[in-house]
Amino acid sequence: MTSSVANSASNSEPLSGSELANVPDEALVAGYLAGDQTAFEVLYTRHKGAIFRYLLHQLPRAAAEDAFQETWLKIVKALPGYSEQGKFQAYIFRICHNVLMDHHRASMKGVEETGIDEDLEDTGSEVSGNASNMQLREILMRQLAALPVAQRSAWILKHETQLTINQIAELTDTTAEGVKSRLRYAMDKLKSRMQKYV
Repeated sequence: MTSSVANSASNSEPLSGSELANVPDEALVAGYLAGDQTAFEVLYTRHKGAIFRYLLHQLPRAAAEDAFQETWLKIVKALPGYSEQGKFQAYIFRICHNVLMDHHRASMKGVEETGIDEDLEDTGSEVSGNASNMQLREILMRQLAALPVAQRSAWILKHETQLTINQIAELTDTTAEGVKSRLRYAMDKLKSRMQKYV
């Protein structure tokens, strides 16, 4: 089957996987919707790492794996409704963020978000001021997990994706100033907590 992605090429041969790697997301979506399974495989390969890391930084591994699968199922179902007006990465992270929020709501079951950050003051205190890179990464992940959900989500989206502040604001249902504020509070807390380890 000749894909619609391949039809945009100068020859009539289907594009190879390495050639598809340079095709924009929007063209790959169009190709997938026209029946080109390889186009979806390229999209999946291109975005799976960032989506999984985003979920893994916010959920235990088993829950992150479940949320990852649910996210991709929802992406596949939503692709026919995708319009090229927005960046594809922002579109799929919106779906991923919604799955994450659904998971948080289900796990909270009426419990108010407490912002457990004050309770983790001494996490990792067994590590000296000259911690190794691996130890520092583990400490950072624990401190990141201790941030309130809104701050953690903003920080991870900013540092794990190429989304702009405005795109993050749109997918988290807040303003650009709200995202900047969350990022500022998250950075202040992380800097303060990590200072004793570096």
